[in-house]
Amino acid sequence: MRKFIIGIIIFLIIVFVLQLNMPRQHRWEPTFSHTDPEPFGCMVFDSVLCQSLKKGYSVTNKSIYQILKDSAFNSRPHGLMIVCEEFELDSLTYSSLLKLAEKGHHVLIAADPTGKYSEKLTDTLHVSLYSYTYFDVLRIRKSLFMTEQSLYDTLKWIGNPSLYPTREYSFLSQMIDGNIHTRIKTSLDTLSVMYKRRMPIWEDDEIREEKADVLIDTVTTAATLPFGKGKFIFAPTPLLFTNYGILDDSRAEYVFRILSEMGDVPVVRTENYIVTSATLNNRMSPFRYFLSQRPLKWALYLSLVMMLLFFLFTARRRQSVIPVIETPKNPQLEFVKLIGTLYHQKHDNTDLLQKKFLFFSEELRRQTGIDIQDDTDDEHTFLELAKITGMPATEIRDIILTLRVRLSGNEKTDDKTLQQLIDKMDSINKAL
Repeated sequence: MRKFIIGIIIFLIIVFVLQLNMPRQHRWEPTFSHTDPEPFGCMVFDSVLCQSLKKGYSVTNKSIYQILKDSAFNSRPHGLMIVCEEFELDSLTYSSLLKLAEKGHHVLIAADPTGKYSEKLTDTLHVSLYSYTYFDVLRIRKSLFMTEQSLYDTLKWIGNPSLYPTREYSFLSQMIDGNIHTRIKTSLDTLSVMYKRRMPIWEDDEIREEKADVLIDTVTTAATLPFGKGKFIFAPTPLLFTNYGILDDSRAEYVFRILSEMGDVPVVRTENYIVTSATLNNRMSPFRYFLSQRPLKWALYLSLVMMLLFFLFTARRRQSVIPVIETPKNPQLEFVKLIGTLYHQKHDNTDLLQKKFLFFSEELRRQTGIDIQDDTDDEHTFLELAKITGMPATEIRDIILTLRVRLSGNEKTDDKTLQQLIDKMDSINKAL
């Protein structure tokens, strides 16, 4: 048994050490959360910016409307960061977003605007943002067996040549799969472009450009747009604004170049518009469609009320009534009362004393082994009882001899004498 327990303990220690030394499995789901240490969380990203931005950096869960009403934002210009996969616009968010820029704040949008007012925002700014944040680790692992060009794309920084020199950055293609389109000529200031490879076009089983293995598309990936007293900064590559994007020197340099467009102002990042997996599951739930339609919503509510009433009315017990079982009576007590009544009516004290003496002598025989009904050696019997009870031998002799004399004669016993003799027998029993 001991060897078995020792073997189990050693096995558990080995398993623990192996688990401790195994490489950690990271979760590659974009959360952009301030408390998420995984690659596409923002715990490290926020920590780095807190140390790097001199005017201050903070994370809030307020909506853009709440930020607009904040007294701190009304006192001086701020920078607002919106980093998420899909930036859902409604009427209140749309109007608040424009008012922020009009008042002189700088708004960085690193997301794909969606919702009813996304087209209205496009009509106002004449700019369309597209972001694709699906990151497939298995696909990247498969691409490692292919050429490096199928795995990476190049971003070229061309903005603010007086502050930053032109430089090219190589990123994983899935991390920078976003672009900016303009419908008409605007005052959009391009910050960076991406050289994106695409396969050549096949036509009549021949390649249109025979000399090119792949064709190169140039798309805008970061730009600024003045609006009112402030400006919008577009960077539809949200995966770069995460822990994974800030820990590499080249990626971090590109991110800080974009952040520098906000100027020397306090920066606030809002998490109010981050769509988690739970939110997406709720959106895909059929109940969401039921609740969006008034007739179906009321039908659902009425069904729930009817089910609740059904549970209430059918929760009663349907089994037969269990009869009440009376407590069984004690016949021995009734028997004792009956015998006592008979003796009381007969009033034969001598017979009662006789039965009491028999019980007394039987109790002495059971506890001490002495038979007081045997008078062949009374002196020895009295001495032994005196040793056991601690009572004087003369007192014990008087009690037993008085009982024998009283029971051997035909003299009647009155109530007082009966009580005295019974008390003397009880005193010997108590002394045992």
